[in-house]
Amino acid sequence: MQHWNGTDEKGRAVSIIYADWKPDYAMTLGTGVVYSQAEGGRQARLVSTVPMARGLPLYLPGIVGSEHNSCQIRNGRLDLNQ
Repeated sequence: MQHWNGTDEKGRAVSIIYADWKPDYAMTLGTGVVYSQAEGGRQARLVSTVPMARGLPLYLPGIVGSEHNSCQIRNGRLDLNQ
């Protein structure tokens, strides 16, 4: 796990978290990743690899259903693949 601070394309302060684990320690049921961004003390953006309702995951990958989402960096930002 690594963490550092930076700025986005509009000069706003951001925190970057880099998580990496060896395949031996990968979660066998999948991993849910959520990115949340606040502006003015309120949530302005939420990207998740699992469905969310009221800030909580509806299910975790591999436990229910076979839907799989993924994210990638687009224009310097994390975004959900469509």
